[in-house]
Amino acid sequence: GNRRRRRRSWLGDGTGVQKWLQGEAKAPIPTYVCTTLSPDGEAGGGAGSVAPDTAKVLLEALGTRDVLYLGERGVSQLSGLTIAHLAIADHSKMSEVLRMARGDSMTSTFPGVDILLTPNWPQNILYLVPKEQRPSERIHPRAYGGSKVYAKLAFELKPRYHFSGAGGAYFARPAYRNGGDDSGVRSSSGSLIGFVGYEAGKTAGTKTPGTHVTRFIGLGALGTPAKHVFAGALDPLDQMAAAALFAVPDDATPCPYADLDYRGAEGAHKRSSSVNTLRFSAGRGGARKRQRRDGERGGFRPKPQPIGEDQCWFCVRSPLCKKHLIVGIGDESYLTFPRGGITSDHVLIVPIEHLHNFAALEDDARVEIVRVKDAVKKTFAAQGCKAVFVYRNIERSSKHHIFIDAIPVPEDRAENVREHFEREAGRLGHKFEERSSDQTNDSYLRVELPNGTDIVLFPHGKRLDINFPRDVMCDVLGCGERRNWKNCALDEEGEAALTEQFRKQFSAFDPYAEDDDE
Repeated sequence: GNRRRRRRSWLGDGTGVQKWLQGEAKAPIPTYVCTTLSPDGEAGGGAGSVAPDTAKVLLEALGTRDVLYLGERGVSQLSGLTIAHLAIADHSKMSEVLRMARGDSMTSTFPGVDILLTPNWPQNILYLVPKEQRPSERIHPRAYGGSKVYAKLAFELKPRYHFSGAGGAYFARPAYRNGGDDSGVRSSSGSLIGFVGYEAGKTAGTKTPGTHVTRFIGLGALGTPAKHVFAGALDPLDQMAAAALFAVPDDATPCPYADLDYRGAEGAHKRSSSVNTLRFSAGRGGARKRQRRDGERGGFRPKPQPIGEDQCWFCVRSPLCKKHLIVGIGDESYLTFPRGGITSDHVLIVPIEHLHNFAALEDDARVEIVRVKDAVKKTFAAQGCKAVFVYRNIERSSKHHIFIDAIPVPEDRAENVREHFEREAGRLGHKFEERSSDQTNDSYLRVELPNGTDIVLFPHGKRLDINFPRDVMCDVLGCGERRNWKNCALDEEGEAALTEQFRKQFSAFDPYAEDDDE
């Protein structure tokens, strides 16, 4: 009674494939198998009672009968589609798949893959899914808890479709978005506003940022009433028209893996069996509690309680908020001056909701902020300047109210901005990366350069002075005396006059005024 039961395998004990090897059976269509040859594969996988060497021989022999073994991990090109697969939740093997898929591509230019295949479900996959849209069938407990390795793999690869077969239930999750502020954003009516760097009707090409949506589909077990087959006609990602590739369904959600702490992904395979056993064997009440936390919250950290509105400088209802500095206000954000700005046109774009990280921004807020940024760029351009936008994310800080600095730079100095930031960061022992940051809760400093490129600095525990971006921009502009905002502060009358002057310049492009007219 205490003997450990070996999991079943699609190979059985090996005798069932003999009729295939002897020519008595043949797959009606080319069939591809992604599995581990370990006897102890993940739920529903592995070679079962077949020895790994025997399993490999059988799989290779089946290749002559249109059953092709892809291996335990890898990236394959099949009918023009890029298919990544990983049959075991191992961090080092996941890293191999990432390297094979990306090649030399930077994160910011990697287009994603067409299909990702994993046995278990990724952690957090049920997060943001309404209860009525969740599977009605019982989910295999090992799939329910989800794998952090597969979540990280999906987050990095940005597949158009992600299939998993070990959940024991059919589940077609609502699509989730992979992009940031400017990717596939929709207006309130649901129509697409624009794409990143591409015009509607053109093909995506090979340098498309991964800004399409992902559809996760969990398949039921073979031989059960749950749907276990998915049929679809897919065009390769790099051959699709941008309008089709970047289309955002009305029920799409933010990425469910955005705030996961992936530091626990290393060594996940070695811990997976014991962790999942403990997770679901704590008695009925404990199991339900744990399932709810992992299924609905999916490993997210609890949201920090926001500070009171009366204590925040940027909450518009707070008595600390300087209303005379506000240029314009909309439904989701407002444009204001900082006290003691670097220049007379240095402004801030501030979400109305008190949020401490940009990953938490709702869709409507993202859309409105994109429009305000565009208006600010046009205002600066009318003065012969380019815009530099600076974002700060502070991990687990409920006191921090996010905002975006918008700083004008004369056109003849715009090309020097990146060099100044990277040189000063290097001097302080930091390094900027050219990658996306919107889908993370970590602390970071993001600079959107005048040419639209984002560079991001992750402190990784090292101290970074909060005044760092101001110091750099003062160097760029040649106004070192303005490093300390207190040296630049005006009285309230002077601030009000400055605000009114900018409001007149901004009025020709003001999206807030457009909303009022509607």
